[in-house]
Amino acid sequence: HNSTYREAVGLFFFSLLFVMFTCYPSVSRMTLTSFSCSNLGADGSFLRSDFRQLCPQESSFESLWSGVMTFFIPVGCPAFMLLMLQMHGVPRLVARKRRHA
Repeated sequence: HNSTYREAVGLFFFSLLFVMFTCYPSVSRMTLTSFSCSNLGADGSFLRSDFRQLCPQESSFESLWSGVMTFFIPVGCPAFMLLMLQMHGVPRLVARKRRHA
């Protein structure tokens, strides 16, 4: 039971990190574009990524949510990946392999 559980947990974290690693660049880019606006004068400010969308007001829920997601995705995902590597002893494994190489 214990080895099966450890194997399942290891597979879960491998899958999670794989999905995060593959999705991270595009999701981070989309998150950061929520702050990129173009002022078109009398027509207003529009998102550069989609000129059909007006830029949200600074005090709006959209701006607040974008700010939270900017921290969570571009900063939080790499921090989580680093934490998982540390928890699974990858730095120790690398150091041991370098000593025996």
